[in-house]
Order: sequence, then structure tokens, then C-alpha cells
Amino acid sequence: MSVARQFGARLTLLHVIEPASFPSDGLYVGPDFDRIAVTAEHNIASLWEREKSRQLVAWRSLVKEGIPDQVILQTANNQKTDLIIIATHGRTGLARVFLGSTAERVIRQAPCPVLVVRMQPNEKDQQPGKN
Repeated sequence: MSVARQFGARLTLLHVIEPASFPSDGLYVGPDFDRIAVTAEHNIASLWEREKSRQLVAWRSLVKEGIPDQVILQTANNQKTDLIIIATHGRTGLARVFLGSTAERVIRQAPCPVLVVRMQPNEKDQQPGKN
């Protein structure tokens, strides 16, 4: 936050909703994007409200639908972004093979530097004896 303030940067908080299909009576329907987007906007605003220096930094939030790495890269290109900050779950093994790594795909194709922040696992996600 202090770096953004020092350089007069504007932050864009991007939330990407990945399209999915769920079987329903033999038909495939997607999630209710508008409902999910409203929830995402509310969550972003709530998180930002807790940030003490939020008034000192220009910011905006975007909620978009699409493949996360593609939307992140497209948004970065369109906004001439100077830095992407992205979180990673740090998955390894089969989880990484099956779920892929959005952060890795963004790093490989980003038009600017990428700062990757490893998310801290929730207590419920931790396995006994592993940290």
C-alpha cells in the first residue's frame, strides 16, 4: 500500500468468475453471474474497508467473467498495467496437474512484472503435521 501511495499508483482489484456448467434436469446451465458479481463486489468492498490507508490510494474494483489467466492478462494489457500482484495456493503434485496454475500462466505471458504472493492456508485446510 505504501508503494502505491509513494508512486501515486491506482490499484485495480480484479475478481474473475470462471464460467462453469452444472447439470440440471439434463440441461446445462451456468452460474448466476450477476448474483456472484454482487457478492464479489461486496467482498472486495469489505476487504478494502478494513484497509487503514485506503483513502490515500486511488482504486477501483472490477468483476469479470472468463478464464482467470486470460482475463487477468487482457485486463493488464488494456489498462497498460505496470505490475500484477497475484495470489497462489502453492499446490503441488496431482492437485497442480489437475487444477493447473493460474499464477504460472500469468507469469509466462504477462506484459509487465508479476509479484506472486503465497496464500496462507486456512486452519481447516491444514493437515496434521504439515505446514
